[in-house]
Amino acid sequence: MKYLNEKLTTLILFLIDIILDNSNLKNGLIPTSPRKIERDGDFIHAPGRFGFVAKDVLKQDGDYKDYRPVGEPQNEGEDKMHCVSESFCNTIETRINYYISLGAKATEQQKMTLAIFKHFNLIKKVDGKEKCLISTRYVAAGSGTTVRGNSQKTVVDFIRHYGLVPKDDYPYVKSWNEYYYPANGVSINGNKVPQELLDKGKKLTEYIEFNYEWVHPNDVADTYAFGPLQNIGFAWELPVNGIIPRTDRQSNHAFMGDGKQSAYHQVFDSYDPFDKKVAVNFYKNYGIIVTIKVKQPLTTYNSAYINALKKKGLEYVLLVNKFENFDQGVYRLLANGIEKANLKVMLDAGVKKLAADGKLTGISVEDFKKIINLT
Repeated sequence: MKYLNEKLTTLILFLIDIILDNSNLKNGLIPTSPRKIERDGDFIHAPGRFGFVAKDVLKQDGDYKDYRPVGEPQNEGEDKMHCVSESFCNTIETRINYYISLGAKATEQQKMTLAIFKHFNLIKKVDGKEKCLISTRYVAAGSGTTVRGNSQKTVVDFIRHYGLVPKDDYPYVKSWNEYYYPANGVSINGNKVPQELLDKGKKLTEYIEFNYEWVHPNDVADTYAFGPLQNIGFAWELPVNGIIPRTDRQSNHAFMGDGKQSAYHQVFDSYDPFDKKVAVNFYKNYGIIVTIKVKQPLTTYNSAYINALKKKGLEYVLLVNKFENFDQGVYRLLANGIEKANLKVMLDAGVKKLAADGKLTGISVEDFKKIINLT
């Protein structure tokens, strides 16, 4: 049974959830009450509030439906209870897809963002068009999603500190145990993720800063102009004339909200049908908007010149003086860039070569004393 691999504390909480018939067991959202958000003084989208991020209007009409990713069901095989992770990934993919659509009209910040996402293979060509493709599995597993689901803040904090990886690097699998506990994974937040993916995701955060802000339900409609949101609610009451009505039932599901029309909010879900409509008064809980900022531009390299140096037999170059973001020191030549060389490794290699050439030998303490005239 898939629960056997969970931590004991999770099992206890899971049993309590069953006894209390808690909402999170349905779809995977562990809700945070509005009172707790206010009491904790967390980042809230309102000028003058702690953590407020000054933002430019992204799209005046706040409608991002044309830039959605391909819908993916979270319940293929076993329900992965990862609606929080998938909805956050969907908002980021949709934002980046919109950046791509702007072409030459994109701002310099947006162009730098796209260059970085392409460098980290987070943008791929699909049917001849560039699309942002992010691994939900990486975020869901790394953030500690369990049979109880996950909370919004826990997931977005993982993205802030561990970044994102391409969908192809860590695709969806049907088995719960393989999804959350791969044989080649290392432990993180109660689950397992391959170390090389954690390293790659963290590398992205050297260039991209992910920020988040809670959005009061009364402000959701106006906030769409700044980007798509992760919203939450009860999944799902039966639609009335195609629109899902408001309910007082506790929120148990997270999804992407990507626009408001006169009679409804647009919803992109992780359950088929992905395209849904909810009433204009549907929201009663805080949503979250994730913003993206370039921390440092991506350095591009002259691969032809690097390869010319390598053809001369060079493996390393020595930068004598500090230049911009590059400290003085030895750099290793790669096929399409450079990396700072490990000085200890280089010194060890140099020592070994001197020894092999008969130009270096080990000596005892007594012989060393003779060198410094202590005998």
